[in-house]
Amino acid sequence: MPAQQAPKQRLSRELFAGRVTQWKNTYGWIEPLEPIEHPDIKRHQGKIFVHSDDISNGRKQLRVGCICEFYLYQDEQGLGADEVLSRQVVRILMPTAEAKTMFDEQGQGVPAFEDRNNVSLRVYEWYNNDGSTGTLPFLIECWGRPECIISAVKEFKNRSSKVKVEGEDGEKKEGGEASKDGEKKDGEAESSEKPEDKKQSIDFLVPQSRLWLLDLDKMRQVSEVELDLKKYTAIDDPMPCYPLCMKGTDDEVGRAVSVLIEQICDH
Repeated sequence: MPAQQAPKQRLSRELFAGRVTQWKNTYGWIEPLEPIEHPDIKRHQGKIFVHSDDISNGRKQLRVGCICEFYLYQDEQGLGADEVLSRQVVRILMPTAEAKTMFDEQGQGVPAFEDRNNVSLRVYEWYNNDGSTGTLPFLIECWGRPECIISAVKEFKNRSSKVKVEGEDGEKKEGGEASKDGEKKDGEAESSEKPEDKKQSIDFLVPQSRLWLLDLDKMRQVSEVELDLKKYTAIDDPMPCYPLCMKGTDDEVGRAVSVLIEQICDH
């Protein structure tokens, strides 16, 4: 009679995030996106084992490159991932200056943003062949559960209300330019409207391969958001993508993004 395999031991109630680096038939490996303090983390070059039986939502495989979340367990073979759920992803374009203001020049603000919204970000800045900074906007991949993505999107949308302008006296100022007597100039009175109630814009990217799934009319049925799908590609590498501009309040954009995720994201 063969020896019985030791049972799995759940190590914590905390969810971890990682990127799938390999998949073969019924198993694969996940590279953690955060440090895991455990002696067995070194046994498989820092990778976490995942079996198809441990994937949630009835799936039997994971796509290489996707970001997933999981609970960590230990058995006699080392560390493994349990209750694995593949996160969904939306792609957002943001002007370079705004992205650097939001996340700092070296991206120091990214971890805090991820923690606030329970998402994983992959931020791309474009460079020319000679090494100089490119002119394209930042590309931000936002991975998470639908409700977490929507939370992050709202923070992205309201970024312009949080951008501070450097005044001549060296102090940071918010909103419009102040006159010498400290009063707001005509036409620049500070609005009492909350950021979440303002109609502001955010640009998404829709892969060409998913355009046929996109139903803008359905988005308009559930939300008064303004939609503008461009007829040109914003990027062509690694895949052609078309810009989709949404303009609305937090509630309007949130409801439209929920439909967008349903339509174009893997489930």
